[in-house]
Amino acid sequence: MTDEHRELERCKQEIAYLKQLVVQLSEAVLRNIVEGADGRKNRNVREPLGGLPKRKSAENSP
Repeated sequence: MTDEHRELERCKQEIAYLKQLVVQLSEAVLRNIVEGADGRKNRNVREPLGGLPKRKSAENSP
């Protein structure tokens, strides 16, 4: 095997490894996005609805 062939094989292996890393990183990012969206959704559901100050109605005003 010539030096060029060895270098080509090494590059192919490196490319395959980098592709695996990209897939793993993409999965982690997507998982993080989904978990973040779920967390925001759950926070919105858990917040009490009566947290805002109540308006004074015109009937109760002096």
